Amino acid sequence: MEVLCVIGPRPLDQQIVARAGMPFERLHVGGVKGMAPWQVGLNISRFALAVPRAAAILRRFKPHAVLLGGGYVCAPVAVAAWTLHIPMLTLCVDVVPGWSVRLAARLATRVAIAFPEACGHLPAGSVTGYPLRTAFLDADRTAARQRFGIPVEARLVLAFGGSLGARAINQAISQGLTSLLPHAYVMHVTGNNTESAADILPELPPHLSERYRRYRYLDADDMAAALAAADLAVCRAGAATMAELPAMGLPAVLIPGEFSAQEYNARMMVQRGAALSIRDRDLTSASLVEAVVPLLLDADRLARMAAASRALARPDAAARVAGMVREVAGCV
Repeated sequence: MEVLCVIGPRPLDQQIVARAGMPFERLHVGGVKGMAPWQVGLNISRFALAVPRAAAILRRFKPHAVLLGGGYVCAPVAVAAWTLHIPMLTLCVDVVPGWSVRLAARLATRVAIAFPEACGHLPAGSVTGYPLRTAFLDADRTAARQRFGIPVEARLVLAFGGSLGARAINQAISQGLTSLLPHAYVMHVTGNNTESAADILPELPPHLSERYRRYRYLDADDMAAALAAADLAVCRAGAATMAELPAMGLPAVLIPGEFSAQEYNARMMVQRGAALSIRDRDLTSASLVEAVVPLLLDADRLARMAAASRALARPDAAARVAGMVREVAGCV
């Protein structure tokens, strides 16, 4: 089976796909929400130009089916595939889908939905869950703790903001370490974007500094192990994270990114009892400590949140989505 990825202009997307050894094509598209008016106009023009470019890619590759996984790049690909009568499966990965996914879903042959809360925003589809790599399904807590040198009995907070990092999370964690470290080890993944990493850390005494582990980046296998080792996550509320946390049964303090679907993702986790949420604009070291420390001191509440998180897991999501792709392609 041959697979071709169509990605957007971000260098990170290219790095991820290239690292996976998958061939790819790029479309220069961008968002409109939260953008300056001139940027909106420019990105609409780029979308119009991307449609014939996407059509050319599809004519050359001649796929049996197209799987649309979200992001702005899926919109021109959906329009091109619909024009060329190529069967499509749209996978909606957010609780409230953006305009590009809603457009793709209307044009698609079938729709797969990661979270049931999204059903009201889309044409009729099947709730499959969010597909995860096997590393996130097979990770073992004991082995993961040995991997990172975390004592079995210790509490562990894992803080991260995605591959590029999140300035607000990095700063709140760094400035709150003197209050957090007496209660837990802290693993802090700052992200590849050095501008988003807080480079000034408080001066920590040796007995606290040894409890702080800082990483710029963790690959998928290491990230799966870190999630398995943790007792509590502090992170954004991206779609993949909303599937990875339940796979590990991990409660979280979520800081959804502004101008995105993350606020709705976080709200769903909070309503299910699996997380707390702090708005990005309200995040400070003090507000973070006020949320995290009481959880670390309340084992029963943390256990209830962990159970609520695990109840959201759908470990068969990848198999279900793959089955739908085969159906759409006419292979079953």
